[in-house]
Amino acid sequence: MLISLLNYRADLLGLFVAINIATHKTSKIFIFVGLRKIIRSMLIKMPEINPPVSKIMTDITKTVYLEIPGTRQDLLQAVRKYRYSTFPVCRANTKILEGIVSRNALVTNPEENQLSLLMSRDTITVSKDDTAKKVAELSIKHKIHRFPVVNDNNELLGIVSISDIVYKVLALSKINFQITSYYDRRVATVWENTPLNVALIILNLSRQNALPVLSSTGRLAGIVTLHDFLNVAEIISKNEQSVISSSGEDQSVSWETAQVIVIGENRLTLPNKSVKEIMITDVITAFIKSTVKDIAKKCRQHKIDQLPVVDAKDRLVGIISSWHLIKAYLDYLNELKPNN
Repeated sequence: MLISLLNYRADLLGLFVAINIATHKTSKIFIFVGLRKIIRSMLIKMPEINPPVSKIMTDITKTVYLEIPGTRQDLLQAVRKYRYSTFPVCRANTKILEGIVSRNALVTNPEENQLSLLMSRDTITVSKDDTAKKVAELSIKHKIHRFPVVNDNNELLGIVSISDIVYKVLALSKINFQITSYYDRRVATVWENTPLNVALIILNLSRQNALPVLSSTGRLAGIVTLHDFLNVAEIISKNEQSVISSSGEDQSVSWETAQVIVIGENRLTLPNKSVKEIMITDVITAFIKSTVKDIAKKCRQHKIDQLPVVDAKDRLVGIISSWHLIKAYLDYLNELKPNN
């Protein structure tokens, strides 16, 4: 409790100064009662920095999950519609969790059609009583963004993600660390006139979730994500053998210069367009001197997970994502030991 009150030390200092000035006119009992009421009010408004999962999760009524038996087409449709990277998989007509399936499975298992063979049964789950800190630690350790929340009977209760921590904890916190120690200075970019198929190659190789787009003058002109590519791609079903092989098992998409992404027997065909025709031009950026809380608030307001970082002259200097914010969150909690 005392550590939590440190966040309000400036407010308390001003309060004590005011009390000292007023002591010669006001009874000590009145001052004590007033101070207790003010501190209690401050504590009621104080956000939880390490809440239980139950307070930040998306419950089962709003959780998107797949069922087995099912097919790869079910997964493909879910990826396009909801934009999530992973989905819990439950037994048909129940909420019993059977595993989790990633969009990567569409590439790493191109010949498999059954959802039960595309999903992973080695699923890392959390309970409603676990903390936001545990979710953050698991995310960093296993490079996982979303976790199924289950009960003792392995029934799916909902989903929790690092975005929930960013939106519902960091954005309301007092974490004033500057992002200079956390954002990634090694950022892949793309020219605005780059063909879509080439830009997709760059995105895949970069391992980023988004690519800042530069104009012919080198200024930040927009940003493009995998979802932007999927939004303009056309699904064409083919009953022919794929002639494209992935260059790595962990890649999320395959490609060819003929602008075709092959996912088993389903081809997502990209139109003959340049990046500037699909990019987001109203770019939300992060100033290099911003705090973690500032960026978390921007992420929550605009429902985004990565922002280009710019300097005082509006020049691109890097990129920051939810992963970087989660690292800052854990650093903050570790400073508060042992009462976090």
